[in-house]
Amino acid sequence: MLEQLFPLLEQNYRFSARGLKLLGGYYNHVYETADGTLVVKLFRFDRDDPRRVLSELHWMRHLHEQGVPVASPIAARNGEWIARLNERYFVSVTTKLEGKAIDPKDESVWNDSFFHRWGATMGRIHSAGKDFQSLQDEELPDWSDETIVRIGDPSGSNTLVDTELDAVVAAKWSEAVERLRGFQRDEARFGLIHHDMHLDNLMLCNHGLAVLDFGDSLQHWFVYDAAIAVFFAALTIDSQEQQARSEFAARFLHSFAEGYESVHVLPAEEWRHIPFFLWYRQLYSYLYHHIHKPPHQRTERETVILNLMRERIIHEVPVVQLPR
Repeated sequence: MLEQLFPLLEQNYRFSARGLKLLGGYYNHVYETADGTLVVKLFRFDRDDPRRVLSELHWMRHLHEQGVPVASPIAARNGEWIARLNERYFVSVTTKLEGKAIDPKDESVWNDSFFHRWGATMGRIHSAGKDFQSLQDEELPDWSDETIVRIGDPSGSNTLVDTELDAVVAAKWSEAVERLRGFQRDEARFGLIHHDMHLDNLMLCNHGLAVLDFGDSLQHWFVYDAAIAVFFAALTIDSQEQQARSEFAARFLHSFAEGYESVHVLPAEEWRHIPFFLWYRQLYSYLYHHIHKPPHQRTERETVILNLMRERIIHEVPVVQLPR
């Protein structure tokens, strides 16, 4: 299938599509060119909104101009940042960042200094987002626009998903969403976030800590982005070592928050929402995979993992818990 799109890619861009190599992505839709200089993302009209992708590219370009190490969009021959290939597919192309992946087993990298840098990088992104919102006509979506948020909402229209979801999980999610709706929302607390800033989306490069994949960016509470970092960093500690995981999460958060606050200061009380957002992310992660990977598309391993995630949620066992 991909080879059939080569001529269309080459009609739209000034590079050879021969030898494209799969990098990954949730739908195995991300490729790099044979010379390793460009990243090509293949989207489907029935699954992806071109306006949403274009907003993401504008956001990345803005961050690049602000000095944040991120990939930069590459225009098609017609000057646009996305190109329609046919009735089913469209693409975007960006530069490919060069750097080193983060290895949690490498103590020369995985340490308090790195956690501080991680926080500072996120702070720069949040700070830069305040200028971006006033520059673009097409804003990135609000958290309440997500399909996942409507799950379990009796006033919502997402009945197909609701009927496929465990009622207990849906109720817990609905409770979390309703609690979040009551959070204070102003410029000091709320704005554009990355929304998926885990290890695989970070890279050490000559210009600092590079950030990858802005496809999930939206408008949300800043501290939620920080909680996502804590959540995924803590998962590097074995689940059988809950005490060690808890202690590490606290250590990580201390250094991360110091780095963040050196660039972008949050109202002090915002950091107290971290435990809630850790639970929120646990629910969100389960629901995300539940929606985007229907049972017939899941591998046996994915099914086992989802079942374990569901059991933890039903029994309210946190994946990550800070020391009391």
